[in-house]
Amino acid sequence: MLEPMLFSRQDWGADETWRNGRPAYNHMMQQVHIHHTANANDYSSDQVPTLIRGIYRYHTHYLGWSDIAYNFLVDRFGGVWEGRAGGPERLVRGAHTRGFNSSSTGIAVIGNFDEVRPARSVLRSVAQIAAWKVHENGGWPRGRVRVRSEGSDLYDANDLVVLRVIDGHRDTNQTACPGRHLYDALPVIRRRAGKLIRAAEASAQPVQILSPATITGTASVGSQLLLQPGAYDPPDVTLAIAWLRNGMEILGATQAAYVAAPEDFGTHLAARVIATYDGRGQANQIAPAVGPVTAVPSAKVRAAGGPGRARIKVTVQAPAGVSVSPSGDVEVSLGGRRRSVQLVDGRASARFKGLRPGRRRVSVRYLGADGLTSVEAGGVVRIG
Repeated sequence: MLEPMLFSRQDWGADETWRNGRPAYNHMMQQVHIHHTANANDYSSDQVPTLIRGIYRYHTHYLGWSDIAYNFLVDRFGGVWEGRAGGPERLVRGAHTRGFNSSSTGIAVIGNFDEVRPARSVLRSVAQIAAWKVHENGGWPRGRVRVRSEGSDLYDANDLVVLRVIDGHRDTNQTACPGRHLYDALPVIRRRAGKLIRAAEASAQPVQILSPATITGTASVGSQLLLQPGAYDPPDVTLAIAWLRNGMEILGATQAAYVAAPEDFGTHLAARVIATYDGRGQANQIAPAVGPVTAVPSAKVRAAGGPGRARIKVTVQAPAGVSVSPSGDVEVSLGGRRRSVQLVDGRASARFKGLRPGRRRVSVRYLGADGLTSVEAGGVVRIG
């Protein structure tokens, strides 16, 4: 088991009337951000609850936040304390790392680690919390992830940033936090967390994959793809799904159904499935990729007729958001005759002569090219 022994909010004497509103929850957890509280370093174990209450009061009464900012706190003796309310086992949204709270957990070590080095017991406890939360959410503590910023003093809103799965507060904000000595110890924390995960997985019988995950549907912009997650032993596993675009996780795409977006055009889509069951090692697999993703264009026909003749103009457009200029061949049929013309910047024109008078049906078929599929259109022309 990776979950550490925790002191609860009740243990440190949280006054729940100070909280404003209910806890908010994240949909995913990609990162663990490490902080220090910049308190004095010479406190006793008996003073820890008082220190946490002081931080809680500062965050709620002075800063106006709804609760203490951090999800977890670690004292200088290695004790682990529950921070923000909402359940330590859940993805509670904190207020610890501006711009990056919606996909992370925050751990604060009580003390000032610009001044002292963290004890080994502190590093062990931080690594255990990180290993627990990262492993539960399908990450790897020594890896990197691409995260979308919500706006900080280092990164603008909507910036896509590649960050460590376990990083320091200074990696995302203009701050010295978590102090130079604790920041320098982050590689040790990452290694320890990785070893804890490997040991836990080795000691647990893994979930068995009985049938692999597959993807059904058409890989085309606007079309729905459906992940068939496969079968497992035991059958009542918990599944975590992440859709991938050219191997990179698509932010927010965590459901079995996924509608291909314009930005998916020309890419390959796959899905990672992580099956977990309490007390057993997780099973990981990636459903085979589909693609490249195509798009269905639209075709318009304008027909002009005269004595024994007609001119057919064809316009083919890619869907909104797909930046490709349609090219390739178009077949135009009129009165039993057929012309093959080529698109230039999405436009083509075909002329017919020697036609009998009357209304004639025009049929157009774009054959497709450059990732755009074939499409048909029609119209009517009056021959004089």
